[in-house]
Amino acid sequence: MTVLVCAAALALGGCSERVSKEAVPAGKDSTRVTTSSITDVLARHTPRLMAIPGVVGTAQGEENGRPCVMVYVKQSGEAIERAIPSSLEGFPVRIQVSGPIGPHR
Repeated sequence: MTVLVCAAALALGGCSERVSKEAVPAGKDSTRVTTSSITDVLARHTPRLMAIPGVVGTAQGEENGRPCVMVYVKQSGEAIERAIPSSLEGFPVRIQVSGPIGPHR
């Protein structure tokens, strides 16, 4: 399922909003505008997000008609919410509790 979520993120690229190419530390916000698509932002930040304990996937989402970064987690909690930034290169980040993701048994 994690592969499916990541594949969906890559397939849904091509948005018109452009943002900064700078990496943003966890818990920080960046709103500089340049030429990166949300697909590029997801590609750059997914490995770091997936390294956060409890994160099980990332994808492109939509909020109020605009693209956002979805971060799927096993369960919510203060520690994981502090570890995940509120935005990445100008795109808002939304946390979605999905529970564990893995192969069906």
